[in-house]
This record gives sequence, structure tokens and C-alpha cells, in this order.
Amino acid sequence: MAVDGGAGLAEGLERVAASLRSHREQEFARCMKRGGVAGVPAVEAVTRLAAELRRKRARAANTRARRAAVSGE
Repeated sequence: MAVDGGAGLAEGLERVAASLRSHREQEFARCMKRGGVAGVPAVEAVTRLAAELRRKRARAANTRARRAAVSGE
């Protein structure tokens, strides 16, 4: 992938990072809301969300490591 200048790339990465943060915050808010509506502690839902995020991060790290090994970086 060709990169033309750092400013455009940096701005794009900032937008992606903000979007990811927003998505995680929305998921957290949904967990809290469901807990409040159902009258159950939100800890179970938040624990599941945290586990899901850890699994996604682990898969992403594994994918990056494989790509780096294949490309010889």
C-alpha cells in the first residue's frame, strides 16, 4: 500500500481510532442499559464484552504476527 504524505494517513488513522473507541463505548452503554432494564447487575454483560474485546485483540495481534512473518519484517 502506497502512502502519500503522513498527514492524510494520520488523519485517517485518527478517524478509525475514534470510531473504534465510539463503538466500544456504545457496546458498554448497551450493556449498562440492558442491566438496568432487566434489573440484573451489569457485571456479567460487561465481563462478556471485555472477554469478546480481548479475543478480538488477540486474533488481530495473531494476524499481524503472521503477516509480519510471511513478509519477513
